[in-house]
Amino acid sequence: MDRLAELLNKHYSLDVGRIEKLPKNSTSQAYVVYADEKKYFLKELFHVRGVFDDNIEIQFEIIEHLAANGLSTIGNVKTIEGKNFFKDKGVRYILYPYFDITGADTSDDTHLELAAEQLALFHKVGETFKTEHEFLNEPMHKKIDDITSFSEMRDNFSRESILAIAKKSRHPLAKRVLTDAPMIMSAIVKVLKRLWSASYTKESLLHYDFNGDNLFFVDGNFFAISDFEHSHIGYLETDIAKAGKYWSENKEDASIDVRRFKRFVHLYDRINTCSKDWKLYHALLIYVALRRLIYAADRTMNNADLTFLYDYDIRMIRFLMENEKEF
Repeated sequence: MDRLAELLNKHYSLDVGRIEKLPKNSTSQAYVVYADEKKYFLKELFHVRGVFDDNIEIQFEIIEHLAANGLSTIGNVKTIEGKNFFKDKGVRYILYPYFDITGADTSDDTHLELAAEQLALFHKVGETFKTEHEFLNEPMHKKIDDITSFSEMRDNFSRESILAIAKKSRHPLAKRVLTDAPMIMSAIVKVLKRLWSASYTKESLLHYDFNGDNLFFVDGNFFAISDFEHSHIGYLETDIAKAGKYWSENKEDASIDVRRFKRFVHLYDRINTCSKDWKLYHALLIYVALRRLIYAADRTMNNADLTFLYDYDIRMIRFLMENEKEF
């Protein structure tokens, strides 16, 4: 922590009293910083999946664009050199003011309504967003190989498919992958057929991580949107499906409350016109679950334990495949 305190003093002229390390998530480490009788939130970004400075700068461009168009976001603190972040030994650090805020509650109908409203406004404002930098992520509708890699070779035929790995692996998950393969293949075929004939509304800037951890409230009132690490340009419906999934899923049994999902879409449509093709949304929900399941299977059979994700997503896919008539 002493090293961090020195860096914060160097780049922000902060007299740091104390630093608290927060629980780590998959892509970054965070800290609460007490300095000069104030609190700050420090985000530490590691070199992950080819993240470069340009990819990070886009996040600040998005914040500025949203703020200029009346959307509330949490902006960062500039360094004394006027930069958005600083680097030390290959690690990037971003400093934010600290607010006593809470994340959204997916079981709260008011929060669901506000989430749908804010996503619609985000997309409307995002239509005019321009950047010269390169996005880290690609649109979901262009990432078909994320799911076809289950049975086909990847990366220009240099990497084996998930099925091929499972057939050779002695990992306990491999047997389950082979057992689940027929259903997974049926799900993949359903998604590909639906996406092949899909008609989307329009493209815009997508948030792509519009969950309760990135929407903030103060005293029950909406406060701000944050975290644009996964943002990119793509079709509205892919973002709506991913966000709607979060706001309508039952995490106890990995099911979707179809009524709440449709309500999320209808609330969104009041502000920004979107598709009402429920079969398309059904396919996109399967797609989202398939992508993570395939990723989890790949990583788990290659010495990273993401079995809990596989367990959840296989149940989600099974539910969606068995309950298509509800959509």
